[in-house]
Amino acid sequence: MSFNDHFVIYARFHLKPGVRERYLELLEVVLRGLSSDPYCKTIFVHTDDEDPDLVTLYEIWAGTRERFDREELAKPYRVTYMSALPDLLASPVEVEWLKPVSEWCSSLINRSS
Repeated sequence: MSFNDHFVIYARFHLKPGVRERYLELLEVVLRGLSSDPYCKTIFVHTDDEDPDLVTLYEIWAGTRERFDREELAKPYRVTYMSALPDLLASPVEVEWLKPVSEWCSSLINRSS
């Protein structure tokens, strides 16, 4: 696999006050489902000490955005999470679709096989 075969999702979730733990519980179900997904290379979940209502996800995926949109969002382990989001979000999710161009201090994408 090369950088051309991957994309990154950088998503910021601005949550309503006091719902972060509930959000993280729902997210954990999705993460467990993704643990066996061959396209999901890694997901980092971040919280912010200065803003307890902000959760950021940094995801590295193999394949294309089109495949992701077509297949990933329909997976059964996402149903409860996706249906709960409107009640947990203070504002729309901020999503950036990025293309990796270099990798340092890891081999998450450029693995020699």
